Amino acid sequence: MKEYLISAQAAVEEIARRDTTDGNVKVFSGQEIISILHSMPQVVPRMRGRWKPFPSDSELYKCSECYAWGSKVYKYCPYCGAAMMDEGIEGVLE
Repeated sequence: MKEYLISAQAAVEEIARRDTTDGNVKVFSGQEIISILHSMPQVVPRMRGRWKPFPSDSELYKCSECYAWGSKVYKYCPYCGAAMMDEGIEGVLE
């Protein structure tokens, strides 16, 4: 089975939209749930990276994901969109 990410919020909204039972609980079959989930738009996973310092220049950094040059002032790589994480934050998110 192909693996992909979907928006949980979009799935909840679609299930609520299809539930037309006027207050009674609608029971969806397994096939209905699979159909709903397969109809959801795919979400691109968010990359996380780190600015790696350039050895001879304290102002230049390289993105650990796409290896493009950038500045540490950016919270995201302007080329690939990877979120630049601090050491403390990365441990919490993983």
